[in-house]
Amino acid sequence: LVRHLGGTLHAQIAALLQFHQSVPEAHYVYTAVLDGDDVRFVLDTSTHEQELVLKHEVEPSQVWDLYEEPDPLLVQSLRIGQALANTAPYTDEFGTFVSGFAPFHRRDGTVAGIVGVDIDHTEYAARLVPVNQAAWLALGVGLLLALVAGTVHAWFRTGALAREALLRQAEEARREMAAANL
Repeated sequence: LVRHLGGTLHAQIAALLQFHQSVPEAHYVYTAVLDGDDVRFVLDTSTHEQELVLKHEVEPSQVWDLYEEPDPLLVQSLRIGQALANTAPYTDEFGTFVSGFAPFHRRDGTVAGIVGVDIDHTEYAARLVPVNQAAWLALGVGLLLALVAGTVHAWFRTGALAREALLRQAEEARREMAAANL
């Protein structure tokens, strides 16, 4: 298989390497296919780690290596042909990651395989910290603005009610005086 597809695989791994280099936080970038009920790796950028500047150790997968504990979402992406991403970390024999899977198709439109991108769960969580902080800050500012707006509204409404009460009292006093003068 490798000898038959050698030139094609080298061109495709070059494209994946270029992508991996543009996303340095990616731990693994690879392609995988279904082989019956098994998931098999085809391309894995970590086999070319000398061309990548990685801050972490990797365990390369060779062409047609069996993926022993595939993420169920990866299998689902292969089966339904839709791009999917984890909402929670998944642990397999390579580590604990948050992953995204994008299918690629044959000319006839059937799913040929997926491109997978794994980000270490601790790095993913660390990247979410500023997002979570911004969300809490936005919530706090929103609540503060709502409190200020509610207070201003209540103050104006209380003033308007007081003026209406004074006007009613003045109108009632005017009526009483008019009735007394008759």
